[in-house]
Amino acid sequence: MRKSGDEDRLGRRGRVGQKSITAFAVVTVAAISLGGSCVITNDDAGESGQLPVAGVQISPGSALLMPGDTQTFTAIAVDRLGRSMEVRFVWNATGGSVTGEGLYTAGVVPGSFAVTVAEQASAISDSAMIEVVAPGEPSR
Repeated sequence: MRKSGDEDRLGRRGRVGQKSITAFAVVTVAAISLGGSCVITNDDAGESGQLPVAGVQISPGSALLMPGDTQTFTAIAVDRLGRSMEVRFVWNATGGSVTGEGLYTAGVVPGSFAVTVAEQASAISDSAMIEVVAPGEPSR
């Protein structure tokens, strides 16, 4: 509590019985002027200037196939602001095979399987479910 007439750090005078609370936030940004525009970078952006990957999404999320059928899957990576990013993906599959471009080929054994895609640097991943059914067999 300050006495009447005391000044706070900003030079404001207080009254008797008033409490003064000052809060500060530290925000680190770098601003670069480029001919009238301003580019702001953030500390969590790496050397590339890109924010780290926050999520990976595979599409479609599931597929119903017969043995030997193919399905193309796509993947996107997004930063924490939801913006898509160009990254390298690693694809893996069970019950069949998948290419580096996301083309899945179902194996000959019916069952439930998965295609998984992971961003190479962070290993953040997503999976799609695959149901392989024999001809004439109802889906599960």
